This record gives sequence, structure tokens and C-alpha cells, in this order.
Amino acid sequence: MDAVRLERLASEGHGALARDPAAAARVLREALEDRIEADLRVGRGRELTSLVTEHPLHERPSAH
Repeated sequence: MDAVRLERLASEGHGALARDPAAAARVLREALEDRIEADLRVGRGRELTSLVTEHPLHERPSAH
């Protein structure tokens, strides 16, 4: 995984939230997929599975 790419995607996504939420979602999803791939490559598959199992509905609270 390219850390510079991840930083760029995260920054772009965060910056786009106010002006284009759909674009922000696409970019942030791409950053998240890269992050998950990195976790899997370093052997954190069980950790990811545990997090999803323990918190299946965990989402960031929304002000909307």
C-alpha cells in the first residue's frame, strides 16, 4: 500500500464532504479499501472479522 496515496485519498475525500458528498464517499471508500488490504497483508484478518462481529451496526453518529 502506498501511504502517500492513502493520505491523498483521505484528504481529497474529507475536503469533498461539504461540496460533493457522493464524490467524497467514492474517494473515501477507495482509501478504506486500501487500508483494509494493508491490514489483511499484515495478518490482521482476524482482528477485522472480530471488529465487524462485535460491532455490526457501528457507524459514526450523524448530525443529519
